[in-house]
Amino acid sequence: MDGAGGSTGATGGGGAGTAAPEPPVLEMVMPMDGVLHVEWSTPTPCDEIEGERKDPMHDYEVAFTVAGTKTSRMDADAFEDLEYTYRLRCKVGEVYSEYSNEMSGNPTDEE
Repeated sequence: MDGAGGSTGATGGGGAGTAAPEPPVLEMVMPMDGVLHVEWSTPTPCDEIEGERKDPMHDYEVAFTVAGTKTSRMDADAFEDLEYTYRLRCKVGEVYSEYSNEMSGNPTDEE
């Protein structure tokens, strides 16, 4: 706690004093047992993690919501021979973070 870095300030005039949490960081999307295993880290505490998934025929939609203490999820609905892309966001109270980085994987690409 050296205080270095300073403040980044508000980014868009969103709330009444409640700062948005930092987004999760996607670490891995890996085929495992015919579905995709998604792993992430959270730089700040979250109440919930919301995961969105898209594929070549569908835009992003919520695929899962897990407790903020979780850092991985098996996505049993990602089982077709398609490239699935994920992004996450952190929820604290009623405030959501920006979206995380995106990562993709195909559940049929197991070695």
